[in-house]
Amino acid sequence: IFSRFIAKEDVLGKAGLDEAYLDLTASCNELMSQEETSFEDVAKYSFVVGTIDRASPHDQILVHAASIVKRIRGAVMKELGYSISAGIASNKLLAKVKYLCFHV
Repeated sequence: IFSRFIAKEDVLGKAGLDEAYLDLTASCNELMSQEETSFEDVAKYSFVVGTIDRASPHDQILVHAASIVKRIRGAVMKELGYSISAGIASNKLLAKVKYLCFHV
């Protein structure tokens, strides 16, 4: 299932039957070179902890990752009828903590 929804350049680490960690850096960098993702649009469908520094390349990657995850969610729902959730962060531990804090 995972291979249907992510780019070949992205790194997938399975953590169980229904859980995985994705490194979307390659897709984010490609997306950043092609289009600009609106910080305001991301705030409409993502919960942001803290502030976003628009000048920070790190924060720009996280914003683009949220955009990619939104597309993956839509594709999974459309094709399989499943809802999925994600924690987006700069490393696995923070992503898991973010997910657990807001979904438990």
